[in-house]
Amino acid sequence: MPDDIAMATNGVNRDYDEPTVQAVADYIREAVQETEKALLDEGKRTPVERWVDLVDSKKWLSSALLDAKFISPLRDASLGAQSRGFGRFISSLAFLISSVLRGFGQVVFQDNPWTGVFVCVAGGIPHWPTAIMGILGCTITTVFPLLVQPPETRALVASGLYGFNGVLLGWGYSTFDNNIQQADTFASGIIALLRALPALLFLGILTGILHVVISRSFTKATRIPPLTWPYNIALLMWMACATLSTNYDTLFTNAATPRAVAGDYTVAWFFEAWLRGVSQVVFSPDLWSGVVLLIGILFGSPYSVFLTAYGALIGLLTGMGIGLDFRGMLDSGLVCYNPVLVALSLGGFYVAPSFKGFILMTFGCMLSVIAFQGVVNLLVLPNGGPALTAPFCITVTILFGAMSWDFIDGLPVLFPRQLTCTERHWALKSRTQRAIRVVRELESGSDMNTLVSSDVVRDLGRAVSMKVQELLPVSSMRRSSEDGYAETLLSKAGLHHWHHHMVTYGEEGKDHGDYSLQKVAAIAEYAAKYELLRTVFLRCCEFGSECSLMDSVLVGLNAADGFPASLKEQ
Repeated sequence: MPDDIAMATNGVNRDYDEPTVQAVADYIREAVQETEKALLDEGKRTPVERWVDLVDSKKWLSSALLDAKFISPLRDASLGAQSRGFGRFISSLAFLISSVLRGFGQVVFQDNPWTGVFVCVAGGIPHWPTAIMGILGCTITTVFPLLVQPPETRALVASGLYGFNGVLLGWGYSTFDNNIQQADTFASGIIALLRALPALLFLGILTGILHVVISRSFTKATRIPPLTWPYNIALLMWMACATLSTNYDTLFTNAATPRAVAGDYTVAWFFEAWLRGVSQVVFSPDLWSGVVLLIGILFGSPYSVFLTAYGALIGLLTGMGIGLDFRGMLDSGLVCYNPVLVALSLGGFYVAPSFKGFILMTFGCMLSVIAFQGVVNLLVLPNGGPALTAPFCITVTILFGAMSWDFIDGLPVLFPRQLTCTERHWALKSRTQRAIRVVRELESGSDMNTLVSSDVVRDLGRAVSMKVQELLPVSSMRRSSEDGYAETLLSKAGLHHWHHHMVTYGEEGKDHGDYSLQKVAAIAEYAAKYELLRTVFLRCCEFGSECSLMDSVLVGLNAADGFPASLKEQ
């Protein structure tokens, strides 16, 4: 707290003067901020919070790691609105490139353009036309909502949340299209891409429409995100049509259900199948795709690298445990990519990391293997079509729904606007839980005087009151002007909740000689403590459905007449 505020008075004359009021207001604001830090953060931050703060504090780190915060101006929803001509074109192009790259990053739940670069490269390692199809698909599903959706949608588009389904659409189309896969020269590859472009444009628009429909109907009602349902629906619908077409025939045909074939499990085979399972996230059987993908994920979230490897491991072990086909499922890594997506989504993206969440995520990885085999038996083998990420969607929809509807207690689900990366979610959860502990400590009573019994909060009020009575000029203050004086002081301090105490102050101060001074000091004390408690309470509700942990606190507060109503509402 500042010690040189007394210099602002500078003389015997204590009549009203602007510097003195401003100095006192600055003191109050800094006192509240320092008390909040001491109450909630000082010496209590977790290693994850320190890592996030370190990245944000270093320009070179924040330009590359986590969500590449330093280059976030490229994501600004109003980007390009103020510029004209060539400058606006450059700004719009930068916005588009950033959004497309973040769309690639969102394939592995990372809002980071550098992760997107690695994901794009990983997808193109086995066959370069696949990378081009991914870029085209992501561009289509990124631009389409910008043309037809309201301006508010730009923030979601900028984070890549519309683009990742387009990436998967392009990769999936390329993987299961005969013409593209059989292109062995550059010229034949270009011809195959041009031939596929009309269908990809149509399917990209359809995917964008499905994303909006699912978001505004199903997600709005259940809080279950669209996931990759749009791309699954669009591509499977197209492949069902293309199998009867002479222009767009696919690699899949009807086939009899084969018997599962066993194989020899060796250490070398195990690690290759494990890494190949990571590669299959980007539709690639090449081991180097998995390596490049893991490096890219490291930029966005170090913890997600562990989740990726863990999901692939659980998928492989589960497949081995139930005896899936050695060549068709295990050796190819096909049994692993859905568990990887489940681990990334439920391990810290949609749900903050926790021990209970980790157990549920492990169960989800195992469930996705069962779901994968079910989809293969019901859809792929009898009808000729890929499983895609339908098993992942089925698994996460079931488990996410259970969490959203409080069937599984204690697993807070993030709001869509909060989705960034696992480390930030972890840090946000820690901040929220500390605030909840503080409120519960103050929950011993619902009256305002009881709630401020904490030494830290009480000391803040006493310090503010003493500073006001020590420094403020009151010799010419009239009772009729004290309310306006207090309003001016607290407005300068950024505190706008003082009127509650002015209503309840009543006749208490009229027996004192300096009624005006004491009332202004009491209002300042109340407002400072009120702002501190308001900040703590709002932090309790910061982390998605974590605010459900506040139910017991809210019950007590709602029954209290002495506690400010606006604090409960906010």
